[in-house]
Amino acid sequence: MAYGHPIAMTGALCLVGWAFSRGLALRKRRLNGLPRPRALRQAHLSVARWGVALVVLGSITGPASAFFLRGWLPLGTLHG
Repeated sequence: MAYGHPIAMTGALCLVGWAFSRGLALRKRRLNGLPRPRALRQAHLSVARWGVALVVLGSITGPASAFFLRGWLPLGTLHG
């Protein structure tokens, strides 16, 4: 249980990073006047939605699990 939250957040941050890189690729294509493939935009949006939702959920459940499961003071430290 202690490793569940860090593993989930690592996965969420990987999703957000991937979505960010797809977004930058779309921006580069737009600035260079190149066509933006619909599949690239759809992939960016679908992964970004999940990534952001998981990061928000993890930001809420992290302090809650620290308080209820570990007895730590929520937000007492950077990760607590």
